[in-house]
Amino acid sequence: MAADERIALHRHPLPTVARLLGGGLEERCVERYVMVVGCFVREGLVVSLTRFRQVADLDADTMDAYDRVCGVDALMQEATVPGRSLGDVFAACQAAYAGLGFVQNEWHNHHQGGATGYAGRTCKATPGCGFPVLEENWALRVREILGQEVHFGSAFAWNPSAPGVKSEDTFILLPDGRREIVSNTPELPRVNLEAVLGRATEVVKSGMMGSGF
Repeated sequence: MAADERIALHRHPLPTVARLLGGGLEERCVERYVMVVGCFVREGLVVSLTRFRQVADLDADTMDAYDRVCGVDALMQEATVPGRSLGDVFAACQAAYAGLGFVQNEWHNHHQGGATGYAGRTCKATPGCGFPVLEENWALRVREILGQEVHFGSAFAWNPSAPGVKSEDTFILLPDGRREIVSNTPELPRVNLEAVLGRATEVVKSGMMGSGF
């Protein structure tokens, strides 16, 4: 986790001793907002997500950057379809940063995520990466050994980021192309992705928890 200026410095931060709301003998108090980044393990499977909590109302530029980086995430999720590779999704990521007003090489500043499930990331996407979006070998092996048709999905967690903001969720890509977000946080407001992208999308992104919560 990180707060205030550390959010821009560390896109996957380790915690410090600062308290969230003050009181007592803390080293310092959080003034603006907190970012919590986690890879949570249950029964051997990993779900990764990033969430924000405002302590005070944030400036319009930070909120706009957060919505736009969620837009990058949405475009990456939409590009994650059967038949493509992680390299294909990464190309969509690079175009999304530039198209949504970020520095074109923003992707240099942190890994962008990739396939997940049995580790924090099973394979991190890179330019030209040939790792398949939907691995078919398991279904072929089950057919060979058991003579049964079993269709496997695959988990992904993309995490585009920019100074002071980041977007991260885990979703399951099903063989028919449907996506199920398993890190959905319905208690939080939703980002208006239609306004960000200029069109409708099935992707859902959680907004920041407001200072009034």
